Parts: sequence; structure tokens; C-alpha cells
Amino acid sequence: MATGWLRGKVKEVVSGDTVVVVAATQGPAVPPEKRLTLSSLVAPRLGKRDGSTRDEAFAWDSREFLRKKLIGQPCVFRVDYTVEVAGNKEFGSLFLQNGQQQENVALSIVQSGWAKVRSCQAGRGQQPYVLCNCFILHLWQCVLLWRLHRWL
Repeated sequence: MATGWLRGKVKEVVSGDTVVVVAATQGPAVPPEKRLTLSSLVAPRLGKRDGSTRDEAFAWDSREFLRKKLIGQPCVFRVDYTVEVAGNKEFGSLFLQNGQQQENVALSIVQSGWAKVRSCQAGRGQQPYVLCNCFILHLWQCVLLWRLHRWL
């Protein structure tokens, strides 16, 4: 279910495709947080702290790329869809505010080769985002062609 665009600041980078955004609020109230996984991306997975799973190749590098780019930066985001079977995990779009310009974070990650693109699956409620997914998918194909990817 899509919502409107919201403003916030990136508080935490959980992995190469997931961030925590805190709302831009005034006053002494504790600002709300939202955990957002970027739509259509799959980044290398970090292992669990207990050691039951190991890090995938380049997982830390992918996370560090995002962390250096996003932490403390103002952004605009929205939730594109929610997957109930994954515990109501929210997937969305995130844009960095660079003055008057906005930078699509998903495109930056793919262009740098730190994440793969998950192809759009028809019938899953993602039809409004097919055009964007097609563009990101085309960019991913170019990254593969130019051999800029970091992991597979």
C-alpha cells in the first residue's frame, strides 16, 4: 500500500539495502522512526551476531557505501508496498536532498555495483512501480555489461 512522500533524516544503515529514517519533528517529542528496505534491490546479507550465518561477500562494503552516503542526511521517502508474510516489512523509495536536486538512492547503489536488482513480479501489487523497476533493471544490465558489479 503506497503512502505519500515524507521528509526525514537517515539515522541508521542496517544493511546495503535497508535504512532507518527518523522523522523531522520540532520540539521535545521523540521523533518516530521507520525501517525502510529499498524497493527492487537485493544487497549482500550480513551474518548474524551469534555466528549462525556468515556474511556474504562484500556485505560490509555495501553497508559502508550506504552509511557514508546517507547517515545524517535529509531525505524524502515513501513506502511503496508492504509484504505481510515477511512480518509487514516495508519497501520503499528514498531520495537524498542535495539542495534543489534529489538523488535516487537505489539508482546510486545499483550504479556503484553494491546491490542487485530484483525483477518485478506481476500480480503482486507492484504495477505502479514497473517503469521505475524497468529503468533500474536496465541500469543493472549496463553494470553487468561494464563489469562494475562487486558481487554476484
